[in-house]
Amino acid sequence: ITREFVSTLLSNDLPINYREKELLQEPVEGGELLLRLTFLGERADDPVIADVIRRFPIEVSILYGTLDQIQSLPYGRMIVGVKGEQAEIDRALAYLDTRDLKKEVLGYVR
Repeated sequence: ITREFVSTLLSNDLPINYREKELLQEPVEGGELLLRLTFLGERADDPVIADVIRRFPIEVSILYGTLDQIQSLPYGRMIVGVKGEQAEIDRALAYLDTRDLKKEVLGYVR
């Protein structure tokens, strides 16, 4: 029941202009990587995206984001698009793995 309630509060859908695009599992030249990031607790308001942009020469677009509270516990989710050289994207993904968040690779789009 709790899962159903939470899913009604939080959208899992891609932004409308991405829904018709094919999500590929492998990088595409000139493509964009879509990620879903989930933040929980006190770390939900950390400037993770700003840190990534400062550390790596990549472009990051926030496509969807929400910050709510569930029983006074901050809970944030966002979908971001990432463009750049694949080596730098890989470094940024590794950096995100060191942060207190959940990272889900949705796929690459053209």
